[in-house]
Amino acid sequence: MAINKRLNTIFLAISTTLFLSACGESTSSKSGPGFGAPDPGNGGVTPTFDESKLINNLVDQVISPTFNAFSEQSINQLAAISDYCTLEENFTPDLDDPASVSASLLVAKQNWQDTMLIWQQAEVMQMGPLIENDNELRNRIYSWPAYSYCGVDQDVAYFEDGMVNLDPNKPYDIKARTSTRRGLFALQRLLFNQDYNHACITANDALSDWNSRTVQERKVARCQFAKEAVSYTHLR
Repeated sequence: MAINKRLNTIFLAISTTLFLSACGESTSSKSGPGFGAPDPGNGGVTPTFDESKLINNLVDQVISPTFNAFSEQSINQLAAISDYCTLEENFTPDLDDPASVSASLLVAKQNWQDTMLIWQQAEVMQMGPLIENDNELRNRIYSWPAYSYCGVDQDVAYFEDGMVNLDPNKPYDIKARTSTRRGLFALQRLLFNQDYNHACITANDALSDWNSRTVQERKVARCQFAKEAVSYTHLR
């Protein structure tokens, strides 16, 4: 799978970077006065330190499990949001139970929180491919502190229309959108915000009738974009 290839690339880059940093020589470094001498408090045994074991343990026990957990949780998040949106998109007030939709939304929210919990651990491991090209991969997943409520709302409408600002010469492509309009931040707004009016100071053509639409129509439009956004929020 593409996601596993990307993870392998990350692990290899991280391992190489840490290994070179830990094992490289530095002419300015100095050992303490007792370095290499027998330790009376340790039965007179001369202490040893294996840098390669430290790096291997760090990668195996901390870095790799964190990114693997994020990868697996991203799949769970995709499934939870898809399940919720299927109910929302097919909801009929006279036939369906609103409580079942609400329960499904709670599951989707919890999965987002679980995903964010893991990503907050990964935030302190920004190295390798995550920071290449001006943090492109990292920002694709979570752009904080850069964000745009209006941008997310615009892209909900753009995705629904299949084009940017009703321009048929600009077909919608989430890969071409800025990081503040997608990723975990966008999903947070789409799942948790209960004000269904757009956040733009001035509505462009795509949002001109947004606030006058029914809440259900706006929920469905948000859901459709949420499924697109979550499918792109992966290490792949």
